[in-house]
Amino acid sequence: MDFIDSVRIRQPEPGTLVMTLGKNGKPVSTRVYTVSKDRKSMTETIIWAADGIPELETTYFNRVG
Repeated sequence: MDFIDSVRIRQPEPGTLVMTLGKNGKPVSTRVYTVSKDRKSMTETIIWAADGIPELETTYFNRVG
């Protein structure tokens, strides 16, 4: 991913991962990944860095098979 050059990761609890991405010392986005308790789905929430109120984007993943 050429739009980032650094990452910080934290797992505050099982099934949750928080990742902040940066480029040239500035934030690009923060992403929160949450896996469902049955492990059949995952949600990714992206908070894009911006001036003012940041944009939010949510993607839902379902396990196949």
